[in-house]
Order: sequence, then C-alpha cells, then structure tokens
Amino acid sequence: MNISDLQEKLREAAPELCTAVFDEISPTLIPANPLKPQAKIVNDPIWRVITIDPVAVALLDLPLMQRLRYVRQLGLAHLVYPGAHHSRLEHSIGAMHAALKMFDLLAQQSRMPENQRWTFRFVVILAALLHDAGHFAFSHAGERALTALDPQFKSLAGVFEEFFPDPLASDQRRSRIKAKAAELLSTMFIVSPAMEKFIGNLGVHGKPHTNDLMTAAALVLGRPHSLVHDKVSYHFIKCIVSGDLDADKIDYVARDAFYSGVPTASDVARILSSLRTIEVKKHNKGGLSVQFGGAHPEAYHLFSISTSAVSALEMFVATRAYLFERIYCHQKVRAAEVMLTRALETTVASMREESWSWAEILKFLLHPFGDDAVLSQLASGQVWDSAGASRLSLGSVTEREQIVDWARRLQRRALPRRALAFAKRLAPGGEERWTIFSGAMNVEETRRSLESQIRVTAGASTKDDVFLDWAPRHPIEENPEVWIEDPAKPGHLGEIGHFINVEQQANAYQGVKQIDWIFAPEEKKADVAAATAVLLQARFGLLLTAEALTRSKIATDEFTAALNRMQSRPDLKEYYDAMGRVADGPGMAKLTSLPNEWIPTLPRQWLQPIKDTTAKRLADELNAVQLPATCQADLEVVRQVFKNVLNYVDAKYNGIDLDERASSAQKKLEAMLAEDFSDHLRMHEDFKKFFKLIEQPKQGAGIVDFLCVSKVAAHRDTIIELKAKLKPVGTIAVESTGQPLQYMTSESSRIAILVAYFAESDNVQIEDTIQVWQSKSDTSPRAVICVGLKQRGDHPSALGKEAEPASKPAA
Repeated sequence: MNISDLQEKLREAAPELCTAVFDEISPTLIPANPLKPQAKIVNDPIWRVITIDPVAVALLDLPLMQRLRYVRQLGLAHLVYPGAHHSRLEHSIGAMHAALKMFDLLAQQSRMPENQRWTFRFVVILAALLHDAGHFAFSHAGERALTALDPQFKSLAGVFEEFFPDPLASDQRRSRIKAKAAELLSTMFIVSPAMEKFIGNLGVHGKPHTNDLMTAAALVLGRPHSLVHDKVSYHFIKCIVSGDLDADKIDYVARDAFYSGVPTASDVARILSSLRTIEVKKHNKGGLSVQFGGAHPEAYHLFSISTSAVSALEMFVATRAYLFERIYCHQKVRAAEVMLTRALETTVASMREESWSWAEILKFLLHPFGDDAVLSQLASGQVWDSAGASRLSLGSVTEREQIVDWARRLQRRALPRRALAFAKRLAPGGEERWTIFSGAMNVEETRRSLESQIRVTAGASTKDDVFLDWAPRHPIEENPEVWIEDPAKPGHLGEIGHFINVEQQANAYQGVKQIDWIFAPEEKKADVAAATAVLLQARFGLLLTAEALTRSKIATDEFTAALNRMQSRPDLKEYYDAMGRVADGPGMAKLTSLPNEWIPTLPRQWLQPIKDTTAKRLADELNAVQLPATCQADLEVVRQVFKNVLNYVDAKYNGIDLDERASSAQKKLEAMLAEDFSDHLRMHEDFKKFFKLIEQPKQGAGIVDFLCVSKVAAHRDTIIELKAKLKPVGTIAVESTGQPLQYMTSESSRIAILVAYFAESDNVQIEDTIQVWQSKSDTSPRAVICVGLKQRGDHPSALGKEAEPASKPAA
C-alpha cells in the first residue's frame, strides 16, 4: 500500500478533518516549491553547535515549521519560570540533532550499508524535525479545546494501526496507537498531498521516494515501517524517534530543565555514549519471542544500552518524573492552563455555533504567530477569520465577557488560587472509594458536574472562577523495546525491566507527589474548600486530612468558619450530616454513624447470625466513642490493619500453642506470639501492599510491640499491642488496654489494636472475643479494639455456654 492508499483511507475514516487538513490548511503551510537550501550551523545552549543538513533547512523554512517559533515548548510555564520562553522550533532542532547523533552511532554499529544510510537518515530527519509540527497554540491547552474532534482522531489512529502494524508488539496494550491529537495532526501533515509535492520537488542529494513520508509518519506514531533492507530490519530507528529513551525526550528533559532553571542530575552524555544495537537472527532469537518467516526479515537490529548505563537510565527516568512535578504539574502552571483551556473551549464552541468550519477553527489554533497572537485575539473578544478581512464576535455577551476576562487575567498573571488539594494519600485508607472517585474524575461530564455543585454549595456566582483540575498522569511506561544483552549469557537478551522497573519507579514518585486541585478566587478559597470537602464526603465517602488544607494554605479556623456558614443555609440541609463528618475540634460535630460494612470479614468459621450481630455491635461501640470527624481517615486505615489481624485470627482459629512449658515467663509467651504474628503478616501481599511493619519502636510513653506504618497515608500509624496471658480475655482487656492508649501520639491513629492470647478455659462467647474499649477523655477520645486469640484446645470456644460478659469500664 502506498501513500495514495493511505490518504484515501484517512479521508474515508475522518472526511471532515482530512478535508480541512489536506485540502485547506496544508497548502498554505507547505508550498509546493522549496527554496534551494544550503547547510547551516546554529548555536544552541543545550547542544552547543548544531549542523543542519540542507534537507532539514528546507523543512525548517516551511511556514509549517516557522510558526513553531511562536509556540512555547512549555505553554504557560513562563508565568512561573520566567526563563521558560523556549519554543517548539528550537526543541525540534534539538530533537533532530539528538536523533542524528543516535542514528549515526547505531548505523555504524549495525554495519548498515552506505547506500541505505542516506535513505534512513533522511527519514530520521523528517520524523524528528516534524514530530511537533501539528502542535496548536499553547500546545496541550489548545489540543484539549478540540474534544469534539476526538472521534475523528480516534478513527485516524485506527487507520494508522492498519497501515503500520508492529511485528514486535508484545501485547494488545502496546499494539494500540495512543497518540494525541497534535501527534496525529503532525503525521497528517507529513503524509499530506502538499508534503508529497514538496518532497517530490526537493531534489537534495537525489530525489527521495514519497514512501519515506510513510516511514517518517509511522516513526512519529511509534511504529516501524519499511525499515527492512536486504532482509534485515533496522528496528532501532523506531526507538530513536519514539520510545522511552528517544531523541524527543533526551532533548526536552535537558532543554526544559535548563530554561526553567531547575537543576537535574540526568547524565545524557553517558546515555548517548552507551547506546548499542543487538542483532537477533532467525536461527538464534536470543530468548526473544520474535515472529520470523513469511515476509518477515531474516534478522532484527534492536535498540539497546550497555549494562553499565543502567544507572544513568534510571536517573533519566527519575528526572522526567521530577520535571512533571516541578514544572509541568506545578500548581500555578495548572491554574493558568485550566483557565486558558476553558477560554479556548468556550471560543471553539462559539465558533461552531456561528458555523465556523473545522478548517477555520484549526487555522485559528495553528495561528502563524502562535501563543501571543491567539491570546491577544481572545482578550479583544473578537477573532479574525482566515481571510483577515473581518472579525467575528465570540458567542453571547456573557460568554464573550468571560473569555475576555480570562484572557486579560492571563496576560497580567491574575490566576485563581489553590482552594483544596486532594490525592490518594490525602484521603487515606479508602482504597476502593478512591478508585471509584478517580474513575469518575476521568469522565469530563462528571468533573464538570462536581465543579458546578461545588460552585453552588460554596455560594459562588457563575462569574467566579471555580475550576476542578484533575492532574494529567505522567506517560512514563516501561518500554519493552529497550534491550540489554545479558553479560552472563552472550547472545541472550533481557528486557530493560529485568534490570530496572522504569514504570514502577515513576509511578512510586508520582504516587507521593501527584496532587489534584480545586482552584477558586482568593476571597472564596475557604468557602470552596469547605464545599469541596463536604461534597467529596457526601458523593464519594472521602474525607480529606488536614494536609489537604495545609497544601492549600488555608487556616483551620477559616475552614471551620466556612463550614458554619454553610450549616446556617437552609438550602444545604441535605449536606448537614456530611458537614458534621468534616468538622473537628471542641464543640464541633463528631462522627455520628458508621456503617456495619466497615467491619471487615469476620473469621470464616463463625456462624452468619453471629457475624451480623457482632458487626453491628462493633459499629455501635465505635460510634459511641465519639471520635472527631477527621478520624474517619484513621478508621479507614485501621480497617485495613484490622482486616489483616482478623486474617491471622482466622488462620489460627483452632488455636495456637506457644508452648508455655518451655518457659513460664510472660516475656517468652509474648515473644513467641510476636514472632508468629509478624511472620504471618509479612507473608500476605494485601498487608505488604499498604503497610510497613515495624517491630518495637519507641512510641509515646513506651515501646510498642508493632507499628503498622501506612504507605499511602502520612501520620496514620496503627499501634498493635500483643498480650499473652493464661487468663480470661476480658481480664486481659481490663488490665492491658490502657497501655496502647498511652502509646498514642499525633503521629498515630486514635484507634489501636490489642491482640490478646487467652486461656482456653475462658468461659466467654465467641462474639465477645472482639470488643471496643475507649478512653475516659472527652476532649481527646481514643479507642482500642481488643481481639482475642485462644490457647489451643479441642474446641474453638465456649459457644454453648452462657457467661456473664466482662464489664467494660473506661480504660
């Protein structure tokens, strides 16, 4: 299939979009007759001196590329980092330079024939230089304004998947093209009829074949295409242009850090010097699952690095994650971008209402003078049409006023403020609830609905800027096409993931740093924060910790005052209970209800009626403690710990023999119990996923047996105290619950767990082996959940015996 077949299929898949790009936009940005270029040398702060080939000079002279001078690489980051004014054009030049350095090195290593090097080198120049050609003004903010075109862009991706299959795709997830609108638009420019004519008339070093455009477009999308020569696939070329260690990332990591003034430790020179190619032949696959035979080549040359560069690659991945947090996801950058995105979205919607074609809208977003020209038109409330002869007003008066206001405030950096932070670690313990919430926030309509509710609940007007900004998740993934030759097994290859888990490291960093925000005007911050906290509790059962306020620089008394104002409004009656759960402090509402479902699954051997009544009783007893509302977060963490403790009790249901005959000393019994207990917890993935178990740390007034430190929730450590006495469980509880209460600090949960190993002769019903005990304090209520574990015997408990329940005085 040739380029004409591809163009035809693309037109069938997205006729309106292809007509706009192929027939109306490309001819104006890609003239048919190129200039007669000569090689040039430019100075660059990252690469020092860059030599630009004549073919690259011809491409750079295109209006398609010159407009990138006025599109900032980092969008609105210059509002936070004043030096970050570098453009997409200089990044494109740097990416091309890095790509050619990589190509020249690897082509020599792979012994690529000289007569083929020019062809592939030309393809690399095309792909690396034009990979950002489709970026709109303000880059990703402009891209997000075109959600109405998403179905057409998805259709285009489907066609490219059909034309550019990946023979080495290891699974279905990686076999899908996940390119964004700007990347897809870049490929459309590359395979457009206008570019086809331009390349045909280029005449530099002979006449390039238009199939090279197909190969370049495929490389931008991360697909190998026509990289085979003499039955050898030079697959590494694909990884130079698109991969987790490609030229684009190598340049922007260094360039973005440099212009932003953010110091990094990435060793790019070491990585480039350590690149390798590895040959995999049909008769010796090197341990890889590569499909040979039929039309497939006899050998692949794969992209690799030396084992000595693994640490440099690890540092490079960490640097990318670091830049996401420091620059791309900086809260002020995101506040500016969410406001700009709304302005562009409203503008595009108004254009469509006024019957602007997609060609006209795309021309506006692909303005020849980029970011500032588009922002200036938004600030004027009128947009020039493509002919430049008339100006069209934007939407209704209200819409136009809001667009103008947003644009002018961006021009003078009057940004909305942080009202409330929320993240998984700021809503601890509710793993399932957070999963449901984050899934809902990935749906645009749900986000807008919650945002609207927050505005109304906070008493804000429609003119007040209340924005819910759901953070973009970083795109760092483990690339299965970066290989390392096993030094212990020459000729045998291993995936990079065998040496460094790229994705896991990046995700771990993001899990600690990633924050989502509600932005609001300065004078409405506290009201919006209170409304957000209330609605997250009411709609999703999430309660945020005090750190959410700290992150937003809102004082607790401001937040409390805002809650009180909300409670005085009759129209918010339905949220009274939720507001009670959010409030804390003397005289404020306490936790008044706890669902029975909070209680984790009780031991399997218990009869269902006993489980039901016990769960209800435990819920009632925890509610009776009257913990402050903010302790619901404590409850969620303790719930996970309690679940694992019950799992241990369940496993030891028929008893545990600590062999008291070995020593009658109390210390010996408890030491054996502690060893058995810790071994059990550390074996279970469910526990290890969320907690770290620390033995005998100093805590409060003494040394506790165990501290379960939450991996997702700061300041929510759960105390576990063990007691082994040949006494009734009620007696052990009376004697021992005061100890964990004394150990509690501001770093720990207000709920502790006491595991009591008791004598088999204890005349107690099974359901009474789990009880809640509370402190005497009304100002600082705390609780201990006592869980009984019986000494080994012939019967699990005295189920049939009536016993007087042990009294439960306040500890």
